[in-house]
Amino acid sequence: DALKIVLTLVFSQLLPLLAGLAVHEWRPALASALLKPAARLSMLLNLSVVVLILATQYPLLLSIKPLGFAGMLALLAASLLVGWLLGGSSPAIRKSFSLTTSIRNAGVGIVIATGAFPGTLAAPALLAYALVSILGSLAVAVWWGRSAGAAREA
Repeated sequence: DALKIVLTLVFSQLLPLLAGLAVHEWRPALASALLKPAARLSMLLNLSVVVLILATQYPLLLSIKPLGFAGMLALLAASLLVGWLLGGSSPAIRKSFSLTTSIRNAGVGIVIATGAFPGTLAAPALLAYALVSILGSLAVAVWWGRSAGAAREA
């Protein structure tokens, strides 16, 4: 149902983004004060979604084949590469683009998949990809951080 997907995106992505931009524009002090609690709430809600999907969909999650996970790793690598290539000339911005590109759409995909394809492999596959992309991106970020630390020490 295309309308359902569009409405999901509008209510889960566009309206919160516009609200945040409006608060930042018209009430910057309030935006600064809300930044830390909003980040914590976001992490709590994301963790809740992952736990709920794991609890309800684990049999389907276990049915994902190793080739599926290989495809997820390839998609993660491609996302990191695209972010790096489109990130401009600054290494810091390239790293930021790479990491953001690699993890940005998994949450929306999970919301759409659970609503539009209940009882199928779509939600567990997206959850698996979300975990792969988060853990893979974390590994890349740690590696970059350690590489930068080692370069500073040298």
